[in-house]
Amino acid sequence: FERVHHNINMLTVTASFRAAFVVAVNLPATSRTSACLALKTMPFNLNKKTSKIIEKTQHGTSVQKTRIRYLRFSNTDIERDNNNGCGIYTSGLTGEEATMVQTAVMETLQEYQISFDLPLHSVNLNFPVLPSGVYGATGRVALICGYLDVSDDHDLSEEFRLSISAKLDEFVQNGNLDQPILLSVNQDNEFFSENDVEQVLAGVVENEVSMWSLCEPVDVESAFEVLSPEKCTPIIHAKIDGALIDEKWDTSDIYVFDGLVDSKLTCALRKVMLGQDVKLPMEQFWNDIELGPDPERWERGGLDDVVQLDDDELGEVASDGDCWGLSVKAVEDICFNQHDAINQFEFTLSRLFPDFHVCRLPEAVLGECVSPLTANAATCVDKFSWHIDADPVLVPPSPWADVFGRYPNRAKGKPRFISCLVYVNDEWDADNHGAPTRFLDPPTGEEYIVYPKPGRVLIMDQDITHTVVAPEIAAGKRPRYSLVWKLILHPKEVDQDMSCLFREDELFPSTQLIGSAASSPNTEETSITAAPM
Repeated sequence: FERVHHNINMLTVTASFRAAFVVAVNLPATSRTSACLALKTMPFNLNKKTSKIIEKTQHGTSVQKTRIRYLRFSNTDIERDNNNGCGIYTSGLTGEEATMVQTAVMETLQEYQISFDLPLHSVNLNFPVLPSGVYGATGRVALICGYLDVSDDHDLSEEFRLSISAKLDEFVQNGNLDQPILLSVNQDNEFFSENDVEQVLAGVVENEVSMWSLCEPVDVESAFEVLSPEKCTPIIHAKIDGALIDEKWDTSDIYVFDGLVDSKLTCALRKVMLGQDVKLPMEQFWNDIELGPDPERWERGGLDDVVQLDDDELGEVASDGDCWGLSVKAVEDICFNQHDAINQFEFTLSRLFPDFHVCRLPEAVLGECVSPLTANAATCVDKFSWHIDADPVLVPPSPWADVFGRYPNRAKGKPRFISCLVYVNDEWDADNHGAPTRFLDPPTGEEYIVYPKPGRVLIMDQDITHTVVAPEIAAGKRPRYSLVWKLILHPKEVDQDMSCLFREDELFPSTQLIGSAASSPNTEETSITAAPM
């Protein structure tokens, strides 16, 4: 599975994260600082909980676990024996893969000088465990049971788990394992009967999904109006970047809506983005038309949250590093504070996609550096580069990868990564001010552009190569604003078709095929490059 814009090398860089963390927490205090600083420069920043751990180690203090991925069982119907031994329970693995897990466990036990009175107890279910309601999970699970405390003042259980995880990640990186394995540690010496292992391992998956908020729909109780068919129908549907994936023709989608968001909601979203959804006299608000983005709300370098494509063949060398993005405080505001406009738009999205669970991108996918909500403030002096927002085949070692694995976007029955962009300027003269969103078809080099328009909504697959275009000089210091949601659409059924987002009817526009998307041998869509909208 290869496409020009898939930067597979990122997996090689990030796959060593867990191994590096285990090394860092075991270094002497004098060496630990350098190691931890190096970790913070990795392409995918660490999640908040791990960042807190690293900050403590930089000051030479002992490691304090802030989130432990243990599973404690309270179901009295499950039979278990209490023994001074080690139990390994796996599912969805071949016999050879199960042996790799056992090897990683035994090597780690030796490294930590942990011994047991009884021999290893193992059960491998050669089928994936798929708990009800968690669709798209790989069902590849390993549960380690055993009492791992080796001293009175140091619980090694989490380091033990991380060390095994690092070994399994290395197996994936080297090609010995096709997909990651969800690993959990139960520090009590409990053994389970073979009849109960499936139920126990299903609980491991459910626990991981819940603990890391991997599937939390944005549905809200609301009195907002029900969407009419006209609002739910895009004015543009374009396909781009065609390729054969597992002997099936695959393309990425672009949808443009002009009636989904009215002027009132557009204004409300803009005020939230600008921090102006407070009651102040208008004269106290920043004049961005004459002065550019408000430095109290925006900062240079605030767009460093995407997968950059550093490919000479794409013909771009500019970086987004010095462009305007929301400050950390502003991102936290729009992501975590309650805003009626945000709730209303997310309600709209949940009604737009009734066949899916619409969820914000969890932090556990790419780390805290990639927020589920963000915004752009492009100005005429900015330079932007080609990038993709994300791709499920490129996710680094993480709770998300452990549960759902790595797979091509739009794969059958797997969560689909999409981005939703709302142009929120109250006025924008596209003819004179420009600033479209530009899309690239890497196999052919063909481009497609969508111009901003107040209230226009653009929905696209996150693995599409695209870029912001700076406004023309005629725009002056006026920024071109866009508010962006990074979303995951979860299936509601097993093996659900994830390639079709909408139920097309007579109102649906003809599909435009861009570049390589027109290369499918069997297609009835229109193979054109339409005039930009």
